[in-house]
Amino acid sequence: MMSMKWTFSFLTLMVAGLLIVAPTALANKIKLRVHDANHAAAGDPADVSSADGIQVLAGTAGSIRLDAEEPLVVPADADVPGLFTVIGGTIETGTPTVSEGNKRLVITITAASTDADSEVTIYLLPKKLQSATTGDTDSTGAMLKFKYVAPDQNSASIMTRPIMMELLDPASGFKAAKVSGPFDVKITLSETPKEFKAGNIGIQNGSVGALVDGGTMNEPADDTDTASGRGDVYHTYKVTITPDFKKDKVIVWVKDFEDQALNPTNKYEVGRTSAGAVRKVPDDLANGSEKLEVSVDLTNVDKPTAAAGTSVGIANDTIIPMDGYLVVAKDDGSGDNDADKSSSTGIMHPGDAKDDNLAGSGRSERAQLYNVVVGGLRDLENFLINDGTIDLITTDGTGAVISEVMWGTDASLADPEHNQWIEIRNTSGAQIKTKDYKLMFYEANEALPDMAAADSKIADRVSTRNWNIAGAGQSGRSMAAIGGADVQFAAAIDIVSMQRVIDAAGMAKDGTMASSWASSQRPSQNFKSDVQGRVGSPGAMPINYPAPPAPAPEPVVTPPTPVADADDIVITEIMVDTGNGKLPQWIELNNVSGAEVSLAGWSVKIENDPADADVIGYNMQIDLSGTLGVSAHEGNMGQGNSLLLVSRTARSSSKLDGNKNIVDVSGDVEGRGHYKLISDVAFMITLVPPQKTGVLAYGDMAGNLDASPAWEIPMNEDGRSSLIRHEMDAGMATMGTDANGWVLASSTSLVSGPATWYGSDEDAGTPGYDAGGPLPVELSHFRPARDKATGAVVITWATQSELNNAGFFIKRSNQRDGEFKVINATMIAGAGTTSEKQTYTFTDTTAQPNIVYYYQIEDVSLDGNRQTLTRGIRLKGHIG
Repeated sequence: MMSMKWTFSFLTLMVAGLLIVAPTALANKIKLRVHDANHAAAGDPADVSSADGIQVLAGTAGSIRLDAEEPLVVPADADVPGLFTVIGGTIETGTPTVSEGNKRLVITITAASTDADSEVTIYLLPKKLQSATTGDTDSTGAMLKFKYVAPDQNSASIMTRPIMMELLDPASGFKAAKVSGPFDVKITLSETPKEFKAGNIGIQNGSVGALVDGGTMNEPADDTDTASGRGDVYHTYKVTITPDFKKDKVIVWVKDFEDQALNPTNKYEVGRTSAGAVRKVPDDLANGSEKLEVSVDLTNVDKPTAAAGTSVGIANDTIIPMDGYLVVAKDDGSGDNDADKSSSTGIMHPGDAKDDNLAGSGRSERAQLYNVVVGGLRDLENFLINDGTIDLITTDGTGAVISEVMWGTDASLADPEHNQWIEIRNTSGAQIKTKDYKLMFYEANEALPDMAAADSKIADRVSTRNWNIAGAGQSGRSMAAIGGADVQFAAAIDIVSMQRVIDAAGMAKDGTMASSWASSQRPSQNFKSDVQGRVGSPGAMPINYPAPPAPAPEPVVTPPTPVADADDIVITEIMVDTGNGKLPQWIELNNVSGAEVSLAGWSVKIENDPADADVIGYNMQIDLSGTLGVSAHEGNMGQGNSLLLVSRTARSSSKLDGNKNIVDVSGDVEGRGHYKLISDVAFMITLVPPQKTGVLAYGDMAGNLDASPAWEIPMNEDGRSSLIRHEMDAGMATMGTDANGWVLASSTSLVSGPATWYGSDEDAGTPGYDAGGPLPVELSHFRPARDKATGAVVITWATQSELNNAGFFIKRSNQRDGEFKVINATMIAGAGTTSEKQTYTFTDTTAQPNIVYYYQIEDVSLDGNRQTLTRGIRLKGHIG
């Protein structure tokens, strides 16, 4: 931002030809220019050296030169006071001095106030001047400013000592000083500032805290190496600086400021060493100014930063119309918030912000689309320039975005930042009535909350931590009255808001990126008709949103396999039991899409009960990769059907040996030795697919953490057993966050199909393939036993229920993991469909003595589908 002093000079140059509005018509008037007769170049009628004010000793008058564009007729006996109407001062009696072909007049004028350090604006309105060319008797007047200074301020030869900054601990020596916490800086000014705030202090790698006015002090008698301050008086301030502890140096400087005398010789100089030498710092920051460098002790790099943010609340029950806007303004334009009662924002006030029926409130059609409320906003320009962040907090973290920010200041106002505002757009699709809505402001050194957290209420974020707001809006000056409605000057520089870029789908672009913001374009909307020089659309959709930048062309890459959608991958089985801490846990994922899919961009998020001290971490994320084949939902052990995430490598069944879809995640979660990945108290496993929109979307979830009502994780007391996900008709999975969606593998007949295990061969579970349960036949008993009388093997089994059950086959193998072959040539008939318990018997007469056998039973449905109901059951003892 340009300095206040430079801004004033620039604007005055723009309005040097300011015309006073006389009560009569404006045509063919004589035009006058004001010059400081003491300093203006005699041959330069366009000189405007008095633009910053005519500096006059307190208690005296000043000689003023008026230059006309054409010769004037001035009565020879005319008394000067009779020629002009004066507002703000008086003209001394006498005949005017006329020269330069009657184009130049010199008069002496005294302002209404003659106090030192005062500033008076004076208007001259001609009464009896005539044009020698046209004979016109009316002429436009001129404006000038008197700046009264003390007697010792009037000499142009006085040099000033501009600025000195030094640490308040001179004993340590300036160069050797190293801070380990907040520290104070003393700032000495040689000029009396009009206003000096914390915002006048620049900072890098830290934050500016409280600024204390230390008053004035006389120049030390031995201070001979620099020029004196005016009247040998300095003005001192103390400011507290807090390092951000990210860099080993904090750099502090003083920004441009406006002094009372508007002296143009302000320069910058940093503090001295204990030896008195001036220390210079390279001009590598703002405006080539010299800076104060302070070394920072980074021994303890985890130093706490400032408190997390400050909030600005929005009154409850404030209405934001559907597809409409709420403008949160520093001053709502009513004049109640400025000392001078000015309408700072210039926005038309639509009415009561809590009126439920906007359509029936008598508002215009446009006024029904927005509301304006007052909020205690920060100085948005200073805040955003210094890498600030603004979060919009709503009740549920959705439904609204920050669509426009007026951060530019208005130099026409007594408080330039009072024209600032933040516009919030309602994107919920319905009218909003605010409750607990607020804006949170975070300084550059403050940690930002996680927008993706489960309990986040952040609806939108605007941040300039990675970019500069230059070019996205600007400060300037609006049309404003000076001394009355008839004396106005036109806007010299527009005040422009910055507008949020909307993408082709109508979504607001990321508010933390520079490419998401652009300067607003005309026409301005909802501003009062007498407000000029402001560009923006508060409370309205702009005619044209800034176009999103064209994305850089990327090479077209055809993936070999399509990426899985959110509902393609399901959590089907979880081993929570650790076998008293000795065995690994695992999570089984299945592809239910019907085709091979890629897991690129997918991740698994594991959250555990913070109260469980045995778990390795409370929040973990594991990235996935590769491809996953199709799950057959029938116990098919085809390679690639399942992805098994294991907490560490361990023994496994031969069916799983070498399976490329077993992934050891111990490296991802930094787990070493025996550790618990999943809490047996409370956990939540969440699948996170690649994000396709700006709204975070999750995939399948499994667990009881934060479940309502809470449910206890089932655990098997007799041995290690997995949790198997129930499936409904058509293979659809039940809710993974519901207790009814899970069953212990050991308590059902779902331990089926080819024997698989990971960790121990005594486990009850089906890792590596989808059990597809519950099964059509619920098997409650299966036991091979030796008949002592005959030596034959008698197998008995019972079912609790049957669904479309045609019958059974008995299978036998010499090894638990070996090939099982059917031993009954004729299928044993089932009961079809029944809910009553059924008992069956089969005798194996082909069993050989002294051989160990393993038996399985296979169910056949009426439509011909087959399902293995048990693992290999070992016959106890040899056959005699």
